Amino acid sequence: MKAFLPGQLALSELIRNPGLWGSIRAQFEQFRRRYRTAYRKHHCDYYAALDRLHARLENAPRRLEALRLLNDIPELGTSVGTDLPARYEGLLARVKTCPVTQVTEVDIAARPTCATCGLLLTARAPSAEIETFVNDLERVLQEQRRRLSAEAVRRVLERAGGDELSRLMEAARAAEIARLIDVLDERVADSLRRLLIEDGLVTAPPDVFARLAELHPTEIPAAVHGFEQLLRQALEEARKAHPDKKTIRLSLR
Repeated sequence: MKAFLPGQLALSELIRNPGLWGSIRAQFEQFRRRYRTAYRKHHCDYYAALDRLHARLENAPRRLEALRLLNDIPELGTSVGTDLPARYEGLLARVKTCPVTQVTEVDIAARPTCATCGLLLTARAPSAEIETFVNDLERVLQEQRRRLSAEAVRRVLERAGGDELSRLMEAARAAEIARLIDVLDERVADSLRRLLIEDGLVTAPPDVFARLAELHPTEIPAAVHGFEQLLRQALEEARKAHPDKKTIRLSLR
């Protein structure tokens, strides 16, 4: 049929054989029915997939807020996942649904796409992008959980008395503080911040590696010596910047 249609549509052929108009119209109507069926199915499947993806993002605002609050606690180190809020907004715009939910109401009479949403037949739901985003968000929250647990355990081990078993049991209980991430709000974050400040801890993010690269060391001993000097300098700068802290920790990540 496809091979003969261009020839049938030629003006000279139509003039010579006017009866072709009927068969051409029949072929077109058949194509339009098949296209309408395929497009409406695609429209239904696409937005069903978007509904599932939207559900995957349902908890993202709360978890992004928890990440923001944790990143605002300097004692936990350098911020992580700072690109995630913008990525979330971009993905949210891509999972907007069409108000037309009934398959038979999808209108493509005047155009080849839905008159309401304009969905292309080739459009694909952003499944991979959303899964990557969710995994990245969980990964950075897990990193903040690890940092929070590590600092709580360190504090307990430094201050706890009693025998070794008692200290370990207290440390194990302190590690559970990371569960607070699941219920984190401004009030809880403020409590965590005060706890770490009272503990006298600060994590300073020096640009040691950037400084080392500027020295261009060509020999290993020189590189080691330069690295040591830069670490000492960074530690001294951090102590001057945070004179009220008992513990200064340099983060090289």
